Amino acid sequence: EDETDDSHFDVALTASPLFFNHHLQASTQTMALEVNEWDFSNDAFISDYEDHLGEDFFALNASSFDYDIWMQDEFEFGYATSPDAHLDIIFDTHRNGQGWPGYGLDHFPEDVYEGPDWLLINWGTVTATSLDYGGNLEVSPPVTVDGVDYPYGRVYYGGVSSYQPHMATRDAIDSFEVQRPFMPDSTWLCVGHVDEYTSTIPDPSAPKGFRFVISDTRAGWEVLETMDPSTELPQYAPGGWAGHSIADVGEMLDSVALHYINEEVQDIIDEQELVFRAELGLTDEGIIYMPSLFEEVGGCWGGTAALIPGMTNMIISDVGDRPTAVLADPFLRTDLSDTSVDLMIAEVRRRMPESLDLVFLDDWEVYHMGLGEVHCGSNVQRRAPRTWWDDAGHLITHEER
Repeated sequence: EDETDDSHFDVALTASPLFFNHHLQASTQTMALEVNEWDFSNDAFISDYEDHLGEDFFALNASSFDYDIWMQDEFEFGYATSPDAHLDIIFDTHRNGQGWPGYGLDHFPEDVYEGPDWLLINWGTVTATSLDYGGNLEVSPPVTVDGVDYPYGRVYYGGVSSYQPHMATRDAIDSFEVQRPFMPDSTWLCVGHVDEYTSTIPDPSAPKGFRFVISDTRAGWEVLETMDPSTELPQYAPGGWAGHSIADVGEMLDSVALHYINEEVQDIIDEQELVFRAELGLTDEGIIYMPSLFEEVGGCWGGTAALIPGMTNMIISDVGDRPTAVLADPFLRTDLSDTSVDLMIAEVRRRMPESLDLVFLDDWEVYHMGLGEVHCGSNVQRRAPRTWWDDAGHLITHEER
């Protein structure tokens, strides 16, 4: 080495951005908690998952986590990567369990995933609202919007100017520059999560390679109107925690209050659809309208939740080389054991692409009646692409280089 040589040069380095996963990435593991205590059970939910996903699904006993079943709310999977290194990342939300002794799912990431090549990030300690939970955080597949290519999709989370996630949550999410976030309104829902009325599904035949799924009450009423009003609904008939005190289809169709609530909800959804069309560059062909009905929830200041189990609140997993949508069984039939006679299931199948397999799970007792559905009670680890340095540099500002 020549110590008299005073030449120098600058090297510009770029750290890997952080990424959240989207539904077009292949799944590697799907997970949920198994509940079977005090006549309170999700055995059917778990066994259906096991039957369809096999070794790609695992369940842990809910008693180890204070019966805190809301897997999607506690943490999000993501990653950071480079040509010769990779980190799988868990973004542990501000939720920190449900405030019970032991803090429920708060220690799930450490118990199950902490180890080499894993990074567990906690967004900080704040008194979280439901808007800070993982169910209020979604990622679109790749999109091009107003000439700007987002090859890793765009993050979105629900809120409005007067009620939105805490600043600590927003600062963390807004730092995802490559997946530039936007905020639609989810505050009209009792729980307030965007996954209650939006999702995405893979579809190679679609203009963007995916279709955006949004809840639609008009489609829900259309299905009900094709049914015999005297069709008994034994799943809905009980009151309290067990059901909705609705004996048959005619009671839904004849309810003036239910029509009024869903007209209000549909007006809001229509407004939010315009937001998604603008922020994701969606066209008519890229949208699937999921038949849905909502009801007003007592003690929730006028907030609403799914009356018919929310099928938009789904997860996407892979079975072999085929993507599979796992969604809630709507139970709009008299014979609960025979899904083939359920006209709502038939209509959903008709609306979905043939390239996507559908599995309808019984999530009624533990999840639906707890104001959540399949997506809320599950989580999915996915395989990460590793090419951002080739296709996402235009989204990284000079200050971040």
